[in-house]
Amino acid sequence: MVAWIGVIGAVCSAVIAGTFTLLNDEEPAKPAGAIGGDDMRTIADPTLPDGSKLAAGTKASKVWLVKNIGNAPWRGRYVERVGDDPCVTSERRVAIPDADPSDTIAVTVPITVNGHPGDRCVAGWLMVDHQGQPLFPRKIGQPPRNGNMWLDIEVISTKP
Repeated sequence: MVAWIGVIGAVCSAVIAGTFTLLNDEEPAKPAGAIGGDDMRTIADPTLPDGSKLAAGTKASKVWLVKNIGNAPWRGRYVERVGDDPCVTSERRVAIPDADPSDTIAVTVPITVNGHPGDRCVAGWLMVDHQGQPLFPRKIGQPPRNGNMWLDIEVISTKP
């Protein structure tokens, strides 16, 4: 009992003095693909805002204005499609422009609407590095809006 009191006293003293060392003093693991100081914010949704209505067969471009609000430059990055909802199709991975901290870029993804009238089509994209590793895993939306950026449209008719 006396030994435990001594150990507890030593730990309390170390905590108060801030001089203790953890058994595993390695830096905590970062999520896959994460870069320290890297961050983003979607600024605007200038094309196809949520709830847009498009005819089946329509080919369009979804554009997001995204700002680099971190301190890491963006080089060789992509947006990669999350899931395989056939209601809207796109390339699996699309390159995005390079951006320095504080830059705002337009991220553009060509899409094709394949659904039927009345369908709600929701698709998401993640910003990834050249190896496909997600760069902002903590900014992933909740289903059905998976990804850092998404499209949410309604199919209204078929094209003539």
